[in-house]
Amino acid sequence: MNLFSPYIDVLKIAPQLTLVVFILFFVIGELVFRRKIVFGWFSVAGYIIALIFLLIGHLYQNRVLFSYQIVEDKFSFFFTIFFLLAGIVISFFSFDSAEIKRDLGGEYFALIMAAILGMIYMAGAVNFLMLYLSLEMVSLSSYLLSGYTRDDKYSAEAALKYLVFGATASGIMIMGIAYLYGLTGTLNFSVIRDQLVSGIFPSFTLLTILFLIFAGFFFKMSLVPFHMWAPDVYEGAPTPVAAFLAVASKGAGFAIALRFLYTVMIQGSPLSGKLLSDIYHFIPVNNLDWPLFLGIISVLTMTVGNITALNQTSVKRLLAYSSIAHAGYMLMGFAAMNYIGFYAVLFYLVVYFLMNIGAFLFVQVVYNKIGTDSIVKYRGLGRRTPFAAVMMAIFLFSLAGIPPLGGFIGKFYLFAAVLKSKLYWLAVIGIANSVLSLYYYARIAKMMFLEDSHEKEKVPVSAAHIFLFVILGFPVVILGVYWSPVLEFVKIYSHLFLP
Repeated sequence: MNLFSPYIDVLKIAPQLTLVVFILFFVIGELVFRRKIVFGWFSVAGYIIALIFLLIGHLYQNRVLFSYQIVEDKFSFFFTIFFLLAGIVISFFSFDSAEIKRDLGGEYFALIMAAILGMIYMAGAVNFLMLYLSLEMVSLSSYLLSGYTRDDKYSAEAALKYLVFGATASGIMIMGIAYLYGLTGTLNFSVIRDQLVSGIFPSFTLLTILFLIFAGFFFKMSLVPFHMWAPDVYEGAPTPVAAFLAVASKGAGFAIALRFLYTVMIQGSPLSGKLLSDIYHFIPVNNLDWPLFLGIISVLTMTVGNITALNQTSVKRLLAYSSIAHAGYMLMGFAAMNYIGFYAVLFYLVVYFLMNIGAFLFVQVVYNKIGTDSIVKYRGLGRRTPFAAVMMAIFLFSLAGIPPLGGFIGKFYLFAAVLKSKLYWLAVIGIANSVLSLYYYARIAKMMFLEDSHEKEKVPVSAAHIFLFVILGFPVVILGVYWSPVLEFVKIYSHLFLP
C-alpha cells in the first residue's frame, strides 16, 4: 500500500473539506457575528461551493479512498447532491424561524452542516468502521439540534428521548457489527460479501447478527418497531430541524441500507447496469424469505403510521406519523428486490424531499404568527394566507398520492416494482394505506378552506418563505405530468460500485 495514498485522497474530497472549513468558520465566527442571517447566507454559500467541487470531480468516479473506507460512485454522487440541496433549503428555511434565536445562529448552522457531512460519508461508506463513525456524527449533531431551543421543555424532552432511543439502537447495531467482525475477521463490505457467498457460517448466528445490524438501519429510517422516537422528536424540535430529520436523516438511513443490502447481501454482482427486468436474490440465511420479511415490515410501518396519524391534533406530530408511513412505502422497493424497486426508492426520495419540506414550511409560517401547530388553529387559513394555504394543499395531496402530482408518480413506480415481483398482496395493502392517508391530509385542507375562524388577521409570508414555496411546489406539480428527466437521472445514478 502506498504510504502517501491517504494524503493524496484528502485532495479528492474537496466537497467534504469545504464543509469542514465552514463548520470551523461558524464556530469561530460566533465571536464576531451575532446575527442569524449572516451565518445563514454563509451556510448557503458553503453548500454551493461544495456542490461546485462535487460537479468538478464528477469525472472521477468509481474510486476508493482511505484504504477501502469510502467509495465515490454514482450512488454516492446522487446522495451527496441530495444532502447538499437539503442543506441549502434548510438554511433558507431557518432564516425566518421564530424558534431559532437571532443571536444563536453559528452553532445551529454548524450542527446542520456537521450532520450533512456525516450523511455524505454514510452514503459512500464501504467499511463498517466508516459507516458507524459517520452514523454517530449524524446522530450526535441531531441530538443537539432537536434540543436546540433550550428554554422549551418540549424541545428538551425531544432531545432526551432521541438520545435514549438513538443510543439504544446504536448499541444494538455496534454489537451486531462486532459479532460480524468476529465471525468474518473484517469490516470491509466486499470481503464480507465474498465470505457470505461461500456459505461457511452458521445460518442462525448470521441471521441474528444481521437483525442486530438492521436495527440501526431501521432506526434511521423510522421503521416499525424502531419508529417510536419520531413523533416526540418532530413535535418538540424546532420546525426546521424536524423537516431536516424527516428528509435528510431519513434519506441517509435509506442510503446505507440500500448500499449494504444491494452490495453485500445480493447473490451475483452488485448493481452496475442491470436490466430493468432483473429480479435479484439475496444470499440465503437460515431459509429466511427476504421479500416476505421486508414486505411485512413495510406493511406494519405504513399501517401503524397512517392509523396513528388519524387522530393527531398536532400537525407536526401528524407529519411525523406520515413520514413513518412513507418510509413503509419506500421499503416496498426493497421488498421488490429488482432494479425498478431500487431506482423507485431514489425517485420517491426526490419527490418526498420536495413535498415533505414544503409541508413543514407551511407549519413554520403558521407557527411564526400564532405560536402553535394545533390543527384547530388552521381553520380559515385559506382566507388569511391564501397563497401559502394553496401550496400546503398541493403538498398534502401529493403526499397522499393524488394525480397529477409528483407523489402519485413516485408511488406508481413503487407499486410497479412490487407488481413486477408478483407481490400482489403488498401492492393491495399499499394502495389501501394510500387511500387511508387521504383522510388526514384532506382533514387539514378542509380546516383551511371549508371552516371559518373568529380570527381574521392575515398570516404574513416572508420573501424567503415565498421563494421556498415556489422552489418546492413547482417541481411537485411538474413531476406529476413530466417526470422523465428526473427518472432518467435517477436511473443513471442508481448504480453501485463495490471494489
